[in-house]
Amino acid sequence: MPIQLVATVPLPAALPLPTSALAGMGFVARRRQAA
Repeated sequence: MPIQLVATVPLPAALPLPTSALAGMGFVARRRQAA
């Protein structure tokens, strides 16, 4: 049981990082294309 809890907690905590990184790269690429 504790292993499942430990495996379940980091996923939601680590999810915003790649999402924000992807959004940031898309924003920079879009800004570069417009400029």
